[in-house]
Amino acid sequence: MPKLSPLIEITKIKTELTHIKKELCSIKDEQKKLSAYANMGKGGLKVLIWVGYAIAGAVGFIIGDRL
Repeated sequence: MPKLSPLIEITKIKTELTHIKKELCSIKDEQKKLSAYANMGKGGLKVLIWVGYAIAGAVGFIIGDRL
């Protein structure tokens, strides 16, 4: 394998580093999106639990008076 000049090696390293930085930015953006989806899911679950509490309370109140 022929030895490359230091300038060519540095250029190749810089090019690879540029590609790595672009990929890292892309991964960060995807992570932010996934985090937002997870937070929406947690919020939806909380709403579902509160609605369940309200329905159970209303049913308990109505049925409890009849027993």
